[in-house]
Amino acid sequence: MQSLESKPSLFDVQEVFLDKLKLIEQKTEKKNITIEDNSLRDFVYADRSMVEIIVQNLLTNAVKFCKSGDTITIQNHISNGQCLISIGDTGVGISKENQDQLFKNNSFTTIGTKNEKGTGLGLTICKELVELNHGKIWVESTEEVGSTFYVELPKTNPTGGV
Repeated sequence: MQSLESKPSLFDVQEVFLDKLKLIEQKTEKKNITIEDNSLRDFVYADRSMVEIIVQNLLTNAVKFCKSGDTITIQNHISNGQCLISIGDTGVGISKENQDQLFKNNSFTTIGTKNEKGTGLGLTICKELVELNHGKIWVESTEEVGSTFYVELPKTNPTGGV
C-alpha cells in the first residue's frame, strides 16, 4: 500500500452507489435484505476507483452481517463542507471490543450470518484508501441492533491545487 497513490478527480458519489448496488442485488434478494437508497447527487474530490473499492467493501460487509428481513441504508450529505457517506444495516452489530480491532492492521474477521468468510483485511484497506484521499472512516454499532459505517471525503481539493 505504500506506493499506492491517489489520483483524485471530481465525481458524483451517487453514481458509485448505483453501480455497487447492482453488484450486491442478487445477494440481497437471496438473503431477503431490503435496500434503502437515500443517496443524493453530490460531488466528492477523491480517487474514484478507491472510493468504489471502499463502498463495495462496506456494502458487501453489510450484506454479510444481515439476516433475512434486515435493511441496509445508504445515504450521503454535506457535513462541515465535506461529503459524509453512511452505509448502515440492521444486522448483528459489532461488540465494543471488536470495534476497537476493526481498522487495525491485524487480520480480524468474523463469520457472516450465512457462514460467509472474509479475510479481515477489507476494513484495513478501506481505512488506508480513505486516508489516502484526505478522509476519515469510523463505525457506530450496537450488538443485535446493527452497524453504520461513516466515510467523510473532501468535496474540493484539500491541498488547494487543481
